[in-house]
Amino acid sequence: MVVTQQVSLTEALDIERFKELAPKLADLSDPDSFQEKTESDLWQIITGDASYSDGSIEYGDLPDRSKALIGYTAEGEIPWWLHSFSWSATSHGETISLDSEDELAKFEDFDPQHTTIHKPQLQANTEDDEEEIVMVLEAFEDLYEALPDDVRTETEVSETDLPGQVFEIEEGVIRTTEAFEEWLHTLLQLSPPLNDQLTALLMADVGLEREALQQIMSQTLLDRLDEVGLGKDRISNGDYREHLRKIMALNGVFDLEVPQTSEYDELGGLEGLFYQTWAQSFTGDAESAAEWIEKAHDQPDDLETGMQGAFAESVFDLPVQLDRGMISYATLRVTKSHLRYYSSEFGKRDEIDEIMRMNGFLE
Repeated sequence: MVVTQQVSLTEALDIERFKELAPKLADLSDPDSFQEKTESDLWQIITGDASYSDGSIEYGDLPDRSKALIGYTAEGEIPWWLHSFSWSATSHGETISLDSEDELAKFEDFDPQHTTIHKPQLQANTEDDEEEIVMVLEAFEDLYEALPDDVRTETEVSETDLPGQVFEIEEGVIRTTEAFEEWLHTLLQLSPPLNDQLTALLMADVGLEREALQQIMSQTLLDRLDEVGLGKDRISNGDYREHLRKIMALNGVFDLEVPQTSEYDELGGLEGLFYQTWAQSFTGDAESAAEWIEKAHDQPDDLETGMQGAFAESVFDLPVQLDRGMISYATLRVTKSHLRYYSSEFGKRDEIDEIMRMNGFLE
């Protein structure tokens, strides 16, 4: 649920609530542990041996059901486990990667009696192919470290632990287990816009000078902005913005998809859900909201002199912020040199515009 009322914002930014949230963030699997766990779990079901530890196996020693999964295509499409993990095979001194139709066709010509399959590796630390979940777990880790010292605690929780088994083979394909699906559900509940605290952190990061808020906002809310690290001079935190944007880029993990992801080509699943939820649930002054959203669409518009007060009265209820003095959508970045959206985010901008248009906030 997107927080849109100042009273709700005050409640969501209560430091005690962040103290309850912080241990859950801290207990999420770190990227390295996630990679190790998923690679080992996949390798064990492929080899059919829970104790198998070698980094390769002869193709002929694989269970028959596993042989059918390597080089598998369904209606010409490469399955998710060959996308999410990097696979390779060696035969007579030639090693190929099983990541394209051409390479898979070549693999079919390998001599099965003299072919070695190597342990698949999660796509990580590769700019083009990195699994989104790796970036998201890094962002959660960095977000936790960016929180104020008195929020971070040593309390251990178990609800965010990875399950004992991540994958299973069912009906001739590799699937994630029900337990892993529950783990992803827990992760999503810790993410904007499903988590009230982190949604409030995003909505409250408005980029305004504190001075502009003194006569408009309650002292309680101003104090809470200070307590959660949103700045004493300017109500903003660049680290929070960066980490939350990365978290909201999540579209899914392995064969599991974040709801609404398929509705967008560019927006992350959680990012699209953030704008969609706001647009469908906003109950404030729609005419005023539309005026400010109009300034964020297409290219960010500058905040005119003398308008800080008017902007401050509305912005905490809106999915916009002040970035480099420009009114912009909350999850998009403004370039330092040209004060416009990054060209790489034009597609996202267009999809946000369409959400706003469909809900009456843009013509």
